[in-house]
Amino acid sequence: MGDADIEHLNRVREELYQRDEADERGDDVKACRPVVLFEEICRDDFRAWIEDHQDDDDFRYWDYEPLTVETGRAVLYYFPTAVQTLAVSEIINEIRSEVVRIGDDEELSETMLTSPSPTLRFGNRLQNADAALEPRHALRRDLPNVVVHAAYTESWSHLEKKLQSYMIPATAVQVAIGIRIFGEERRVMIFQRIDENTFYEDEFDLTRKEPGYFSIPVETLYRGGAIPTSLAGHESEEVKVDLAWLRDVIDEFDGRA
Repeated sequence: MGDADIEHLNRVREELYQRDEADERGDDVKACRPVVLFEEICRDDFRAWIEDHQDDDDFRYWDYEPLTVETGRAVLYYFPTAVQTLAVSEIINEIRSEVVRIGDDEELSETMLTSPSPTLRFGNRLQNADAALEPRHALRRDLPNVVVHAAYTESWSHLEKKLQSYMIPATAVQVAIGIRIFGEERRVMIFQRIDENTFYEDEFDLTRKEPGYFSIPVETLYRGGAIPTSLAGHESEEVKVDLAWLRDVIDEFDGRA
């Protein structure tokens, strides 16, 4: 990396630090404003840049906003936070645990592959999920069945648009889950595909402390691959993620329990 590149990344880091300070002061407008990493960059060049910096966690939460068919703007919203990482991990682990429970077979945990921070490409978009799940024997390997995104200062509407973009017919994504943890806010949104051209959206406010859950049919998790033998007959059963449990996990870790 040349001196100019190092200076540029240091400037970006400093802007992100200033964003964090704005958040602590309660300046929501400044805290939710993205920091520009590249005003315009070729998509393939940006993918190469990502690979070169994959060990630098400071730049893990990027967004690539298409400008043309081949170029886009790359921005950052925040540094990774431990509570976001925890929330994403717990959601993924709970889905896998529910599959094991439904099939009463511990080996079912090996039938789904987990990818942390995968870079996903579809159309002229690049997106960086915080985690993803796919059947081990999926017929397609270009995109996973389930993606999870966590947001901090990134706005709720921006997160919604990001999740909705996965629901275009050209992708194999069946479920897109988003969670926003910002100050007192704890909200979850889920998009689920019904068929190639139809999906539905649901959202939950965890701060209401009401009982509830979001659910995903077993068949949806394995769509595009074979249903494991121990799940035969259970295809229509639903994997459930308890919202009160998720809120308690987040609050305990975040010192609000």
